[in-house]
Amino acid sequence: MKTSGETFATTLEEVKGAETKAASVREDAKAKAEEILKNARKEAEDIKLKAQEETVEMENRLIAEGKEETEKEVNKILADAKKDSDGIKAKKPDAKLIGSLCKDVLTIE
Repeated sequence: MKTSGETFATTLEEVKGAETKAASVREDAKAKAEEILKNARKEAEDIKLKAQEETVEMENRLIAEGKEETEKEVNKILADAKKDSDGIKAKKPDAKLIGSLCKDVLTIE
């Protein structure tokens, strides 16, 4: 049978062992928590970068679409202007009107 001193010493050793084990568990938990936090930050940064890339791609696509629509509109306006110009060029001058204008301009009063 153990004496009370031996029992106390054994209990102290068990407590020290438990404290050491608890400290080790705490350190492992802290290391795991730091690793999880590090990975979460990296994942958040990756998500942010991907979102930025997608935003730039979308902006570029919208700009290209807008440019294409603008070019179509400009080409339409130019085609309409050419058509109007060709129509005006094709008109024959009215001889009576020209004669009347000449007469008015050349008449001396």
